[in-house]
Amino acid sequence: MDEALKDTKDYRTFLWKILKEVIKENNLSIDTVFEVGGIIDPLLDHAAYSFSLSYVHFYQLTLERAQSRLS
Repeated sequence: MDEALKDTKDYRTFLWKILKEVIKENNLSIDTVFEVGGIIDPLLDHAAYSFSLSYVHFYQLTLERAQSRLS
């Protein structure tokens, strides 16, 4: 999970690199840039959070199954 969460930074960096190009090409205003950031960043945060929850759930389920086999 640690590596996957570290990768989130790479996705965010890549996405903002592409957005920077689009922003420059279209001469978008600073207000628009902040508006886009206000949409993109929470979405990426939510994706990382959802992944974390899924991982923890799967890990707990795996532990429970292992414990039941030992009992």
